[in-house]
Amino acid sequence: MRPRSNRKSVAGHPRVTRATFKGTDQLIINIDEHRLLAASLIAALFLLLAVVAGMLAARQIGAKPRPFDASLTELAKDRDLLKR
Repeated sequence: MRPRSNRKSVAGHPRVTRATFKGTDQLIINIDEHRLLAASLIAALFLLLAVVAGMLAARQIGAKPRPFDASLTELAKDRDLLKR
């Protein structure tokens, strides 16, 4: 059994993604007038969602501490003690 993760998925469930694309396809196909406008607005929405997801990912990556931060701090203290 796989352990459950507490993290929320940015992409969501595959069924939701599939339904979203199916809905956008139907929207573009069924709008006879202004089909290019509908496709452009949907593309802009997806681009906006991608930018937001990228910003959230960058924030999560930036919030992590530096690797070996505690060890490097201790080494700096030891170096200062040895210089005295």
